[in-house]
Amino acid sequence: MKFKRLLLFAICATFGLASLAAAQPAPGSFTVGMLWPVGACCETPPAFIKTLQDLGYKEGVNLTVIGRGAKSSNAELPRLAAELASLKPDVLVAISTPPSLALKNATKTIPILALNVADPIGSHLVQGLAHPGGNVTGAANGAEQ
Repeated sequence: MKFKRLLLFAICATFGLASLAAAQPAPGSFTVGMLWPVGACCETPPAFIKTLQDLGYKEGVNLTVIGRGAKSSNAELPRLAAELASLKPDVLVAISTPPSLALKNATKTIPILALNVADPIGSHLVQGLAHPGGNVTGAANGAEQ
């Protein structure tokens, strides 16, 4: 249940749909691990934080966001993904396909929200869009079922 709530919050925050998640109260504290590819900004998206704040989560009180990003090459991602997974956050968020694959290889148990992925089926992140299977779900760019 905790995973489903956090996943709903993350998806709504990504798409600016705070009103869809507004009915869900903040049940306790959460830790979110975020992984960015090389060249991407390593700041937690403000809309993500704003939506979680609107739902009763506050960094340093009941929300911890741990971010990692590749600095010079996506070859760093497996190490960074393993590091994040070892911290045992409640959910992992990956920005784009390479970080999503790195996180999928780093853990089979921690839920992963993969965002900004072009072809989640072709990249073997998920088995299907309607039923992703495993511990990876998220939003795909222009994917059809």
